[in-house]
Amino acid sequence: MKIRNGFVSNSSSSSFIVEFDHLPKDAEELRVMLFGSREFFYDQYPESYKEKCHWSTQEIADIVFDDLNDQVDAVEIEDELSGGENYYEEWERNNPRPHWRDGGAYKAWSKAEREYYESMAKIDTEKFVKPNKLYFRFTYSDNEGQLGSAMEHGDLFENMKHKVISNH
Repeated sequence: MKIRNGFVSNSSSSSFIVEFDHLPKDAEELRVMLFGSREFFYDQYPESYKEKCHWSTQEIADIVFDDLNDQVDAVEIEDELSGGENYYEEWERNNPRPHWRDGGAYKAWSKAEREYYESMAKIDTEKFVKPNKLYFRFTYSDNEGQLGSAMEHGDLFENMKHKVISNH
C-alpha cells in the first residue's frame, strides 16, 4: 500500500493503467489506437484557463508515446489500485470513521480500511489483467498546466481498456 508523505497541494493527479494488445511501433500508430480518425483532443474545462482549449491528436499521441516506458505487471497494478482513492467513498459510506482520539477504535478502523482497499484491488486486478496483454502506467496532473489537466481529466484513454487511479 502506498502512503503519501510530505507537502500536499490542491492539485490532483491520476494514474492510468492501460492495456495494449501490442506495443505501437510509433506515435502515429498510437494516435490511431487512442483517437481513431479524430483530429483534436479537447480540454474538458476550457473556462479554467486562458490558453487554447484543444490540441491535435498527433501532439497528444507524441506525448503519450514518449511516456510509454512504464510497463507494469499484475503485482504492480494491484499495488497501484490499493494505494489510490478508488475505494474511499464506498468505504467511508459504509464505515463511519471514529474520532482519532479514540485510539483503539481508530487504529482498528484504519487497519480494516487498508485491508478493504487491498482486497478490492486484488479483485479488480484479477478481473482486469489478462494473459498475453501488455500494461503500461501513465500519470498526468493538473499541476502541469492546462495540457496536463486536459490529459488527466479528458478521457484520454476512452478507446482503450484502462483503469484510472485517483492520486488526489
